[in-house]
Amino acid sequence: YLWWLEQEGIDITSINKYDDEATTSFQLTYQPDFEARTLKLKSKGLPLTPDDIPAGFYAKAIHLGPIANEIPYEVAELLKKCCDTLSLDPQGLTRSFDAQGNVYENAAEVDNDIFSLINIYKSSQHEIFALTGETELKHAIRAMHDVGVETVLITLGRRGAVLSVEGAQ
Repeated sequence: YLWWLEQEGIDITSINKYDDEATTSFQLTYQPDFEARTLKLKSKGLPLTPDDIPAGFYAKAIHLGPIANEIPYEVAELLKKCCDTLSLDPQGLTRSFDAQGNVYENAAEVDNDIFSLINIYKSSQHEIFALTGETELKHAIRAMHDVGVETVLITLGRRGAVLSVEGAQ
């Protein structure tokens, strides 16, 4: 993949590769109807640290897509200073793992301060309910806007999605 990215003109000089470390991987098992799935952690990579962000790094937009709690608040805070727009899909923040790798939701352990850094928030309806404690979508979206998130996108599976932009009429 790194070769391909480089061939496409992407600067990969700041990528750190740790040959002796595991990468995060899951076993994903779908039910026959493909409506439900079971996720099991097989291995977990190292979390990002502020030292992983190159000095002078800047991008117009950065998307945070953690899958196994590998992006701590301090890294998100530093990345916010490196871009105009910071977006987040929080699914990996809400995941915890038992000793056998079974995945369970644990939104109570999420550092909610991270949402004050975010310009664009995207999650499932289930995730925003878990993170905000709200049970109505309108109230959950309002809770995200109230902490400073400008744009909220909620996926509703086969029913589509809801987009809310703060201040839009």
